[in-house]
Amino acid sequence: MDMITRMLTTFSIMDEDNLFYAVTMKVLEHIQQVPDLTISELADLCAVSPATISRFVKYMRCESYSHLKVEIARALPDNRAGRPAVPEPLNIAPYRRELETAFGSVEQQLTTDLVRSCAAALCGAKRVAFLFNTLQLVRELQRELCLHGTVSVLLSGGGGSFLPQLQKDDVLIARVYDEWELERKSGSLRSAMEKGVKVLLLSAVAVEEGAADHVFFLGGEHFAVSMLQEQMFFDELLKAYRYLCAASASDSE
Repeated sequence: MDMITRMLTTFSIMDEDNLFYAVTMKVLEHIQQVPDLTISELADLCAVSPATISRFVKYMRCESYSHLKVEIARALPDNRAGRPAVPEPLNIAPYRRELETAFGSVEQQLTTDLVRSCAAALCGAKRVAFLFNTLQLVRELQRELCLHGTVSVLLSGGGGSFLPQLQKDDVLIARVYDEWELERKSGSLRSAMEKGVKVLLLSAVAVEEGAADHVFFLGGEHFAVSMLQEQMFFDELLKAYRYLCAASASDSE
């Protein structure tokens, strides 16, 4: 596990009362710059003492601050690759048989416009919350968000009071499999939307109009198909997000 993934995993299960909660968030927000900062500069950035940073280094299982910076630098991608090719149309071939078994047709289940709209929302967010507990499903997306200065956390796995920290144009991604789960999470979704947070809902049950900014319907009672659809959605969302971020960086040069 590389250092960025370790930090993301640790942050996702960390309670806000943890001494290193704010430090981890700030490091993740500025992950590209950290390898070039002295310990005093990072301490100033995090509004803590250098001694706290030293303790944070040990908490992350590194021998020294220099060791931490080396591990972060190793985890950063080579950004010289330039602008990627435009993503190809959605590839549903690997999922077609399972999806058609459940629906008879799959073309309406996931559209390029939906994916790109969601990716655009992510590009404008400083914080993203995932209101479910499937870490493996979103690990790559979390890592990509981190590389572009966006902190994300899995709320069902911890995260303290991260949800109230979301602000206008941040993103909340939630998943519900049944009516009970929808009822349990509807308050959080409604509160987030009232603050101007963009809400993406993956739902296996019918939802009221206006329940979220974007809704992606899953396979209902077909649990295995729902999981396939989730994987397909996040695969495509990651591709679209990478493209939009690279395009934005290229246009600003």
